[in-house]
Amino acid sequence: QTIAPSAPTKINQATAYAVDWSTSEFDSTYFDHSTSLNPERITIQTGGDYLVAATLPLIMVSGTYRPCVRLEVRVNGTLVPEGVGESSYIRFADQEESSSHAHILLRNLSVGDFVEIYVQETAGQDGSEIVNITGQASLYLEYVASGRNLFSASATRTVSNTNLNQAAASGLEWSEVREDSAFIHSDITNPDRIELRQPGSYLVLANVPISSSVLRVSPKLLVQLNDVTVNGGWASQGYIRVDSSHGNSSLHWSGVIHNVTIGDILNLKTQEDNLAGTVTVSAATAASLVVEYLGNTSTNIISLRASALFGGTNWNPASAENIMWNLSDLHDTNIYSHSTVLNPDQITILEAGDYLLVYNDALTSPSAQRTNPKIRVSINGVNVSGAETKTHYARNTSGHQNTSASLVFLLRNVSANDVVTISSEAEGIAGTVDDLEDAVLSIIKK
Repeated sequence: QTIAPSAPTKINQATAYAVDWSTSEFDSTYFDHSTSLNPERITIQTGGDYLVAATLPLIMVSGTYRPCVRLEVRVNGTLVPEGVGESSYIRFADQEESSSHAHILLRNLSVGDFVEIYVQETAGQDGSEIVNITGQASLYLEYVASGRNLFSASATRTVSNTNLNQAAASGLEWSEVREDSAFIHSDITNPDRIELRQPGSYLVLANVPISSSVLRVSPKLLVQLNDVTVNGGWASQGYIRVDSSHGNSSLHWSGVIHNVTIGDILNLKTQEDNLAGTVTVSAATAASLVVEYLGNTSTNIISLRASALFGGTNWNPASAENIMWNLSDLHDTNIYSHSTVLNPDQITILEAGDYLLVYNDALTSPSAQRTNPKIRVSINGVNVSGAETKTHYARNTSGHQNTSASLVFLLRNVSANDVVTISSEAEGIAGTVDDLEDAVLSIIKK
C-alpha cells in the first residue's frame, strides 16, 4: 500500500503533467518509489491487479472563473480509459473550491510498470486562473491478491443508448475484465445485470467520465439492487456548464451494499436529472465498475448512514458541523466503538492500523444558488490533510439543484482510541442544502 501527498502548487496547466509525490509510504514487496528520482512514478514490484483511489482537492485563488482540472490515471505514460476524474468545476463567483476523484481497478500490471497521476486544466475563461491543491493530493494503491473475490468491468453506453441522459433510467452495459466466483455476468446477454452469488456485503466503486454540449446539464447515476436504488445509491456531481470550454465532467459513487441474498442483481443506471439532451461517455475514456465481496459478517467493517448534522438538517452550515451517524448497517464491535444515540458523530477505532474510508452523499439545494458544502474527515478533531470532497456545486438554474460527493481515502497509522468524525461546512453561498438520500459511510480495516 502507498499513500503519497503532493505539495501545493498551481495545478491547472494547459498541458497535462504528472504530479510529483513529495512523501510516500509503501510495502516494498509490491511498490517502489523515490521522492527525488522520478517522484511522479510508483513502480510495480509484483505483477497482478491493483486498486487505485486518487483524490485531488482544489481551490481557485485568482483569475476570472470556470476552471476545471482533469485527473488521469496513467500506466507507463498511457492513459487508462477508466481512470479519469473531472468533477472539479469551479465558478469562482461564490464558489472557489472543488475536487477531482478516481477509483478504479488496474488489471494485469507487470513488474516494472509504473503508475502516475496526471493533471490538466480542461476549462477556464481566459487562462488567467490559478488553481492550487488544498492540503494534499493523495494516491492510494493496493495490491489485490488473486484470492480476493472481485468483479470489474467497463462501459461506454447504456442498454437503451449511448446517451446517458435519457428520461427513463437505463443500465450501463458492462464488458467484464475480472469475474470471480461471487459474480455471474455476460457481456452478451443482459450485460447491464451482475448476479451476486454470495450472501452478505459488497464494496462498490463506480467511475463515469461524461461529456456534453448541453448548457448546465447534469445526469444522475443510480446504484440499484433488483432494480431498487440502494440506501444512498445516488451520484450527480457531473454538472457541465459548457461555457468557458467546460464540456466534460464525471460521476462517482462509492459505498458498501448490505443484506445481499444469493441471486440478487446489481446494476447501475444513468438518467436525466435536470435537462434533456445528449450526454455521452467522454471520448477515449470508459465508465468503470469495481465490486468486491466482503463476506457475510461485519468482520473489520463499520457501515453507517446519516441524514442530518449536529445542528440540524441543513448540510450547508456557516461553520463545520459533524455528520450524525444515527443508522448502523454493519458494526464490528471488536474494532470500532460507535453509538447511534450517544455522540453518533464519533467513531472510535479500537485497534491500531490502516483503514480505508469510503463515503458517499447526495444533496439538494432547493432555493440558494451556487451552494457547495465541503466534506472533511477529522481524527481527534484535527482535519486529515487532503481527506475532503467538494463536488456539491448547485447552480439552481436550469433545474440544477441536485449534487453529490464521493470519497475513497486511506487513513494511515491510526492509533487505538483515535476518534474519526466527518463534517460538512458551507464553501459556496449560504443557504439551505438538504439530503436527497442518506449519506453512507464505511470504514474497512486493511
